[in-house]
Amino acid sequence: MRSDVTCPNCASVSIKGDTFLDLSLEIPQDPKLKKVQEERGDKAMTNVQQGFFYSLTNMIGLTSPPLSLETLLHSFCTSSDLDDHNLYRCEKCNQRVDANTVLSITTLPEVMWITIKRFSYHHYGSKVGRHVIFPLKDLDMKPYLHESLQGSSLETKYDLFGVVRHSGGLSGGHYVAYARSHVTGHWYSFDDRHATQVTSEHVQNQQAYILMYVRKPNVERRKEATGGVMGDDSPAEAAAAAAVDGDEAASSEGAAATNCPQESCYLVSKYWRRKCQYMSNPGPIDNRILCCGHGVPLPSSERFSLSFPVSQRRWATLQKTHGGGPPIRADSKAMCPKCESQRIRTREKRSIILLERQCKTNGCAKCWYLVDEVWMKEWRDFIYGAEHRPGPITNSNLFDEHDKIRSGLEPAKDYRGLREPVWRELQHIYGGGPPIIREKISIYGPAVSPGKSAEKSDRRPKPMELTNSNKD
Repeated sequence: MRSDVTCPNCASVSIKGDTFLDLSLEIPQDPKLKKVQEERGDKAMTNVQQGFFYSLTNMIGLTSPPLSLETLLHSFCTSSDLDDHNLYRCEKCNQRVDANTVLSITTLPEVMWITIKRFSYHHYGSKVGRHVIFPLKDLDMKPYLHESLQGSSLETKYDLFGVVRHSGGLSGGHYVAYARSHVTGHWYSFDDRHATQVTSEHVQNQQAYILMYVRKPNVERRKEATGGVMGDDSPAEAAAAAAVDGDEAASSEGAAATNCPQESCYLVSKYWRRKCQYMSNPGPIDNRILCCGHGVPLPSSERFSLSFPVSQRRWATLQKTHGGGPPIRADSKAMCPKCESQRIRTREKRSIILLERQCKTNGCAKCWYLVDEVWMKEWRDFIYGAEHRPGPITNSNLFDEHDKIRSGLEPAKDYRGLREPVWRELQHIYGGGPPIIREKISIYGPAVSPGKSAEKSDRRPKPMELTNSNKD
């Protein structure tokens, strides 16, 4: 957005650029409309044929004739005076003056959000109910560009894909959204939990509060830039072609994969391909969706569903034209060690939780397997994100130099009790031991050894046994 402020004293022009997230358009009153017509000509005015009844109500002041969205945009770009309440201090002559300001657009967004100011807060506040006519297709933004861009080759036409209507007043109301399907082109109404198909005429009759437009791409320029492999037909055209040709025209994945051996193919995300379909400028190639959070390509089973293959030559052309990346080969077998570690954590945690639930639901042996708290803490830290994975289970800290249970050991502080299924699972994963089995969570209680003698269960492991039992 560009603002040109002209000082009436010294005729200097102050130019300021600013970014905008949306265009907020006022519904102009008659004095403003007169100025719009004087500055921007009859092309800026709305010409709508109305019936006798509406013409009569307009004449006596009960209703106001509708205005077009183009008229609101022309009004937005019409000059306005900074009056006594908003004087401008000129940077050149350093005087506070009644300056003249003009707004124009210097950069067109891919998705344009237009808000119609329907709430007036003068005096007690009110809602402006004047109908605004808006186009469903081919809204041309060229007349609202700065004069320096009038001869450029920018894509300036937009198609509507969303509308929001507000019913009610300042104290409260209700919102209903309308959206156009990018696959079928049909319009749908979304009113709380109710979604229904509606006609385009029904959408145009709504008292719009928010309008959402997407810039139309230049098909010929897009084909030249992408070599025709990026889905150049519109979604509706692609769907129709698929019905006739057996889905061969709906997607280029099969043809690309046929002509491209996997070992020489590169992958392009379907996300970026969709941007090529619906936007005039899709921006750089974005393959981030094909990578994990650490930048390593996803496993092949996951990334192939999110991408399609192109030849090495086509990839080089696309990257030279658009930039971006990262480059991902179809035959890449890279594996992220951090993600793999996280999958192990998740799998172990779910397994242990499931076994504990089964013990509570179905019951299990009443004995307890006691495990050194030092090892348990390492395991818990690993499960909750630590990089270091614990080694084999070792209860060595619970024994003295004579292979006897140390004195002064306390539950929770020095050891923990596990049910048999949980112990078996952890020992299967990590190995180690030895098992210390008691009827209660007390290491000084009588030893229990299901299927074995107590003497064998309370034996301090030898270093060789711990080394051999590590299954990692």
